[in-house]
Amino acid sequence: MSKPATILKRRAFLINFFYFAVIIVLFYLFMHYAFWITFPFLAAFAVAMLLQRPVNFITRKTPIKRGLASVIMVILLLLAFLGPISLIIAKIISEFMGFFDYVKNILDNLPQFLEQFEISLADAIAFLPDGIEKKIMDTFASISATLSGTGGQNLASPDLPSIDFSMLKAPLMGVWNTAKQIPSALVSILIAIIACCFMTADFPRISGFIKRQLPPEKKHVMRDAKNTVFSSLKKIVKAYLLIMLITFSEMFIGLNILKIIGVYESSYIFVISFVTCVVDIVPVLGTGTVVLPWAVYSFIMGDIGMGIGLLIIYGVITVIRQIIEPKLVAMQLGLPPFITIIAMFFGLKLFGFVGLFLLPLAITMLKVLNDKGTIHLWKRPCDVEEESKPVTESTEKAEK
Repeated sequence: MSKPATILKRRAFLINFFYFAVIIVLFYLFMHYAFWITFPFLAAFAVAMLLQRPVNFITRKTPIKRGLASVIMVILLLLAFLGPISLIIAKIISEFMGFFDYVKNILDNLPQFLEQFEISLADAIAFLPDGIEKKIMDTFASISATLSGTGGQNLASPDLPSIDFSMLKAPLMGVWNTAKQIPSALVSILIAIIACCFMTADFPRISGFIKRQLPPEKKHVMRDAKNTVFSSLKKIVKAYLLIMLITFSEMFIGLNILKIIGVYESSYIFVISFVTCVVDIVPVLGTGTVVLPWAVYSFIMGDIGMGIGLLIIYGVITVIRQIIEPKLVAMQLGLPPFITIIAMFFGLKLFGFVGLFLLPLAITMLKVLNDKGTIHLWKRPCDVEEESKPVTESTEKAEK
């Protein structure tokens, strides 16, 4: 390769490097400082895009003006969304009242649980040297004393275990800080609804303004990118909502079977099933985060039937999830597991809880656009094959 060609190649590399570096910095600044400020308008714009087809249909088939049709569709969408959500929240609240009684019962039985666990732990590590066994047991005794608050005094009721509630300070402060944000969240929701009505009505004007700012050769790229992103996003959301519904049904049916045969004696099955399906959809966590600790607790407390039943439920959910997920979620939309974990880690560290989901989703969308050829961030297998063809042909000619 000649020297000028090498210089041009390096120059192109540096230009591309700084170009993507600027994009990454702008993305970070937007997510860190402007995402939540602009989120009501971003959500309103996304909803306005989704409502264009029904609004256009109403304006074509009826004498209703576009503004009124937009308001009607936004209200219908809110009712369709808020109706089931309100019923679910009411059911969850009613069952959480029973769930709190269950938690109180666990706290009441905490000393018995720790005592039985200490006996089981001592039997399990009896083969270790005396010094190591003593250190392990001393460590557990210290943890047990912290959990049960044996060093404190329970003035309200000497017969009940004294619980050290200082460990709940941080979670309670988090709940309080979240509660303080409720008025601001309600204002943001109201602004988003109003903005959605205006954006739905004026969407042709908004989209026309955006298109006029783009060069002619870039308009088809934006159109292809929009179609690809929305179709892929719709497919992913639909697939994972179906997976959540299946997981919820499996947990709900499983706990009801355990209750029918007399193994499970409590209620609030709906709440536990709902929490399980939500946790199961979060990468890295999964159903085992809820079911496995519950099964271990049941075994230690001597409830062998409940522990075995929970393990069976966990096995069924895991097997069915492994079978249906590849079929429901197209494989070409997925990321390698290590890329997903890296994206989740950096998303959580850089942008908080929303980054845990948004950054993997953003990388997935970039992968889809790159695979479709809409953008060119990295070489695809077909690109490498095309580049290797001329080399192969020239090599064959040289050999001849």
